[in-house]
Amino acid sequence: MEGQVVIEKFLKVTKRVGSCLHYLGFIQSNGYGQFRKPGGKMELAHRVSYEIFKGPIPDGMLVLHTCDVRHCVEPEHLFLGTHKDNFEDCANKGRVSPRFDNKNFPKSYDDTCRNGHIRTLENTKVRPDNRTKRPVYLCLDCKKISDKRFWSAESKEKRRLRLDKKNLARRDKNQARLLKQIEEAKKAVPQPFDSAASAHPPALPPQSSYQASNSLQASK
Repeated sequence: MEGQVVIEKFLKVTKRVGSCLHYLGFIQSNGYGQFRKPGGKMELAHRVSYEIFKGPIPDGMLVLHTCDVRHCVEPEHLFLGTHKDNFEDCANKGRVSPRFDNKNFPKSYDDTCRNGHIRTLENTKVRPDNRTKRPVYLCLDCKKISDKRFWSAESKEKRRLRLDKKNLARRDKNQARLLKQIEEAKKAVPQPFDSAASAHPPALPPQSSYQASNSLQASK
């Protein structure tokens, strides 16, 4: 019964446009729709459509479109695939969405990375982003150059000098803190007893005539 209620609620916010079934609810800035499932959890509309009409989605799998309409929820236009399948589908159709590019690739539809390497399936690594879980495409040619530069003798020497500088600064800071603690400890130690000073106590200040008369009366 609950599943039927979800289906009816979902179909109320859809509209048939040609062969596609467009989602009329909340649309994200990237073009994908969002549907609130029972319990208040928000889920991508095309993933909800696949789960309702085709079945559960295995972990780590994406729901791809054959029609390339992001807010389309037509079950016949949806199929499962990995991040690599998604990239291959984009490459076969001659497009790569700039929203899925990371800093290694220009924000354009070029087939080269930022450093000019031709983007192919062999020199491109696809991995999900740790925060957004979206696919990130890494140029392996750029990574090889970066690794070679990182492990070069010059780079090692620079890292060693940088580490030595940090260690010296840390040592100076610790020494200054230790000296400060020693000075504070010295101030807290009581002064030694001076016998010579105790044998000759300091003279009392002179009393006024009024104070003298009061003391005399008190003694009587």
